[in-house]
Amino acid sequence: MDIILVTGIFLILGTVLTYGGFGSFPPIIYTGKNMQEKLNLLAAQPRRWTLSQYLVIFGGLVSVAGTILLVFLFRGSQGFLPAIIGTAGFFLGHVFWIWIVILRIVKPKRQVTGEFPGWLFPSFSFLAQLGMAGLGVAFWLQGHLVLGIGIFSWAALIFLLFLKSKGMPPFVYYLATLVIGVALLFS
Repeated sequence: MDIILVTGIFLILGTVLTYGGFGSFPPIIYTGKNMQEKLNLLAAQPRRWTLSQYLVIFGGLVSVAGTILLVFLFRGSQGFLPAIIGTAGFFLGHVFWIWIVILRIVKPKRQVTGEFPGWLFPSFSFLAQLGMAGLGVAFWLQGHLVLGIGIFSWAALIFLLFLKSKGMPPFVYYLATLVIGVALLFS
C-alpha cells in the first residue's frame, strides 16, 4: 500500500476517533457552567465518560502515528528538517495531552472542577501548534504552497487565539490533521 495513502488514512482516522471521543459524551461536560449538573452527568454515566476519553486518547495516538509517517514522505528533501521538528512538537505535545486525558479518566471530578495542573494544557497547545507549523513549513518547502501556508497560518492563528482567550477547545487542533489527511488522499 502506498505510504501517502496510509499516512492520509491515519491522519483522518485519528481525527475521526478524537472527534468521536468528544462527541460520545454530552458536550455540556465541556461547555456547561453548572458544576453540579456536570458532576451529576459524570456520576450517571461513568463508563460512557471513560470510553469517550479512551477514544480521545486512541485518536490522538493514531494522529501522532500519522505525523510520524509524514516524516517519511519528506525524507531526502528540504522539507525533512521542518517535518521532523513538526512531528517532534506534535508528539511531545501529545505526551501532555494524553496525561490530561488519563487524569480525566482516573479523576473525572477534576474535569468539572478544573483542578488539573495549570501548565499541562498550555504545554500541549504550544507544542501541538508548533508541530503543525513545522509540518506547514515542510509542505511549503516541498512546493505545496496552499497546503503549507494554510497549515502554518492555521497553527499561528490557533496559537494566537489560545493566548488571547487562555484556552481553545482541543478538537480545533485536529482540524489541521484532517486537512492534511484529506489533501494526501487526493494528491
